[in-house]
Amino acid sequence: MSASSTFSGSRTKKRILVADDSPYMRAAVSNWFAGMPDFEPLLLANNGAEAVEQALAHEPDLAILDLAMPVMDGLEAARRLKALKPHLPIIIFTLHGETMRMKQELLKAWGIAGIVRKDEATGKLLDKVRELLHLESRPMGSGKPSF
Repeated sequence: MSASSTFSGSRTKKRILVADDSPYMRAAVSNWFAGMPDFEPLLLANNGAEAVEQALAHEPDLAILDLAMPVMDGLEAARRLKALKPHLPIIIFTLHGETMRMKQELLKAWGIAGIVRKDEATGKLLDKVRELLHLESRPMGSGKPSF
């Protein structure tokens, strides 16, 4: 067993990879998860190729990919991640939600577990992440459980 697999197997906090070519969007998503006790600081990538490299090097528990990025787009990155890490849940986070009205079987074949539009409420992305990682739902920005 390698050191990285030992480490990832003993982690209690979830590791999320975010790939987006917008520094503003990467910072915004980082801020949404900041201070939440279930998550490590996010792994950040500028494009799909960097996302694949980060995933191989750091063993994330989930990937959030922008659809339109330079070098490698989110769909190609999802396809490659699915081949390399078949159990990695992938969310496409995009402004181009209308272009994603594809057959569910095709999205699943590419390894995509969900699509969230960037213009939807932040809570929708966080809820989808928590659903895919089987975590309790909590209010945004709160490390305390909601009662």
